[in-house]
Amino acid sequence: IVKIVLKENNLSGTIPHELSYLSPTLHHLILSKNSLTGRFPNFSHTFSNKPLFPNLNTLMLNSNSLTGTIPPTFFFNHKNDNSFQSLNFLSLGNNALWGTLPDELFDITTITKLDLCCNNFYGTLPHQLFDNLTQLQKLHLGDNSLFGTLSLGFENMSKSLELLILKDNDFVGSLPSTLFARENVLYRLDVSNNALVSSSTGDGGVREHKEVLPPEAYDNGKHTLRYLNLSGNRFDGSISSRFSELENLVELRLERNLLQGVIPENVLGNLKDLKLLNVSYNHFKGSMPLDVCRLQNDNGNHNNNGGGGVLTSLTADCEDHGSAASHGNGFMECDCCTLCLGG
Repeated sequence: IVKIVLKENNLSGTIPHELSYLSPTLHHLILSKNSLTGRFPNFSHTFSNKPLFPNLNTLMLNSNSLTGTIPPTFFFNHKNDNSFQSLNFLSLGNNALWGTLPDELFDITTITKLDLCCNNFYGTLPHQLFDNLTQLQKLHLGDNSLFGTLSLGFENMSKSLELLILKDNDFVGSLPSTLFARENVLYRLDVSNNALVSSSTGDGGVREHKEVLPPEAYDNGKHTLRYLNLSGNRFDGSISSRFSELENLVELRLERNLLQGVIPENVLGNLKDLKLLNVSYNHFKGSMPLDVCRLQNDNGNHNNNGGGGVLTSLTADCEDHGSAASHGNGFMECDCCTLCLGG
C-alpha cells in the first residue's frame, strides 16, 4: 500500500499502531478532518531497529482531537536513525497537542510544508527550525502559546519561505530584517494578535522615528509580498511613505494598533492591486485620501478621475457619511469606506 486517504470520513477512536506495519511502502497517510482521539501515536516500538516510514512524503493528521505531547521517539528509532527520510508535508494543526516544539522535528530537513497551528504548543522558536529547515516553503504556527522575539535566522530560509503565519501567539519585539533577506520569496505574512512593536530609529528624542516594517521589507520584499496582516499588535508611529513600494499588496490589515497621524496621499493609493484595507481601531485623523477611494470598483461614485482599482473592502475609524459628529472625537472622515468602526 502506497497511499491511505481517509479524510472527512467520521473516523473515531485512536490511531492504530498497526499502521506502522505499512511503513516500508507507505508514501501518503492522510487522516485529517475526522474525530480521532487519544495521545499522539508512537510507532517506534514496531520496528525498533529500522527507520519508520522511510518513504513517507505526506503525513496529515490535522483537524482531529489528538492530545498530549509529540514524543521524540516518533521521529527516531532506538538506533537514533531518522524515521522520516522523505517527509515533505507534515500537518498536525487543529488538535489538542501541547508542550514545547520537539527539537527532533526540525532534524527532518526534507520538510517543505509544516502546519502545527491551533494547538497548545508553548516556548520559543528553536534555532534548529532555522538552521535545518532551509527548504521550508510554508510554515503555520498560529494559534498557540509561543513567545519570545522573532530575531532568529529567517535569512537561512529566505529563498524558499513563501508563507509564514504566526498569528495569535505571544511574540514580542519588532519584525526582524532577516525576514526580508535579499532574494526572499515571501508572499503571505500574518503576525496578527501578538505584542509586536515598531522599530525605532534616531536619538530617542524629537528625532526618533518609528517604523512598522524594517527597510529590508521595501528593498527586498516589494515584488513578492501580497498579503500582510499586522493587526492586533502594538505598532505605533505613522504610515511610512515607503508602503507605496509594496506594489503587489492585495490585502493590508493594520487594525487594532497604536498608529497615528494622517494617512498620506500617494502612498496606499498607489497600491493598484489592493482589494482589502483595514486601518480601524488606531488613532488616525483627517480624511481618507481620495486616491485610496479611487481604488474601489467603478460604481458611479468614485473613479471620476480615471481610477479603476479593485478595492472592495475599506474599513476605518469613521462615522457614516453626513454625520455631524465626525469631527473632533477621534474619527476620520471617510466617504468611501465600506465599513466604519472604532473611533
